[in-house]
Amino acid sequence: MLLMAIKSQLANFENRQAIRETWGRSGHVSGEYNIRGGLVRTVFLLGKQESKPHLDMDILLRDESRKYGDILQWDFKDTFFNLTLKDVLFWRWLEQYCPKAVFVFKGDDDVFVRTDALMDYLNKQWEEHSLWQVYANETDKGMDLIIGEVINNARPNRDPSTKYFIPESFYHGAYPTYAGGGGVVYSGSLALRLKERDNPVLRVEARGVSPKGLRVEQGAGLVRVQARTEKQQQQKQPYTPDCSPQIGAELNVGGVKRLTPPV
Repeated sequence: MLLMAIKSQLANFENRQAIRETWGRSGHVSGEYNIRGGLVRTVFLLGKQESKPHLDMDILLRDESRKYGDILQWDFKDTFFNLTLKDVLFWRWLEQYCPKAVFVFKGDDDVFVRTDALMDYLNKQWEEHSLWQVYANETDKGMDLIIGEVINNARPNRDPSTKYFIPESFYHGAYPTYAGGGGVVYSGSLALRLKERDNPVLRVEARGVSPKGLRVEQGAGLVRVQARTEKQQQQKQPYTPDCSPQIGAELNVGGVKRLTPPV
């Protein structure tokens, strides 16, 4: 199954609706060339509006969540420097409610994805991984895979007048190779391993940069990432088979705020 996790903001109703009706439609999606395809589930990741939200906008969001059941909203300000926090909290939700997702697409709500072609590619990757597991006799090893735009030798922005400013005292030299954050795909098993490495430290993210703390190897136009952990913990976690946001859950920044009331 492919879980689409789309970063959005409170006011972006039209963007979310366009995604639901086009490339992010939940359900079975056939491949572009292979009818096999697979199951797609889309959720939207939101924080709270930085300023006091307009009452009508808050009502609209509640109605939207009640109708579609695909809104995840956390109790933190949805600001530029909290983008990484949104990733980390999503990983925690994934571990608890959707740990069986095979692949995850994480992207912005202003991009377009050829979902059918992506399903073909991911099915091929999964088949190759399954064959490797049998050959290597490591059937319990998860797939360590991340796919995106490979960016090399990028340097921090030193202009203090821009929101991208990173002082030299905070980070020196060029960034390591990374995948651009506008749209990346990674395996579900890798996402769970990244969650294991989450620490309560200061997180700074330049827009368009995927989370750091990874050793990245480039090859054949894609990036393969090995998380800096030795072994994935095997823990039984409650989850919903369709990876739906939990009805009625009201949690703080350590969890998810579900807007739809209990039925």
